[in-house]
Amino acid sequence: MEETSVLLHSWGMPPEVVKSFLDNDLSIEKFKDLTDAYLKELCPHIGQRITLKTHIHELLDSFAETETTDTTMDMNKDANSPKSNLGLDDSNLSLSLLNDITNIFEDTNRPPLPEFDMHTLLQTSAHGNSVLNYYKSFKILNAKKRNILVDIIIKHIYTYIVNK
Repeated sequence: MEETSVLLHSWGMPPEVVKSFLDNDLSIEKFKDLTDAYLKELCPHIGQRITLKTHIHELLDSFAETETTDTTMDMNKDANSPKSNLGLDDSNLSLSLLNDITNIFEDTNRPPLPEFDMHTLLQTSAHGNSVLNYYKSFKILNAKKRNILVDIIIKHIYTYIVNK
């Protein structure tokens, strides 16, 4: 519910509207089910209600865009997955990756990892844009988006390591 509060405040909603959403247990996931009648109960002022409705529509469009990208990427990932081609299961792949990363940090002769621009990395990644859009909307990342972010960073570092 903290995400809901942060989001509504970032949209400029007054405390009484935020309180109304929280009192009615309206999480962000339930925004898609809000009707005009519900919005009228939650937000009595027309101007604020219009602003709220506009932001909710933008948010839902952002979610739809993210889900489409995620679904497409999941389908492509399964079809082109190196572990399916190599016959590796998740535990072997994870153990191998962990050993590689551990060896890198223990190797003092290896040059340090390069610095990189996180914003550019996210913009050039398929899932990165969904993370950026979510953060711009909510000013916070949920667990799924944090996991995507970590995955992007690890893949970037691992690619650097493999290429060097």
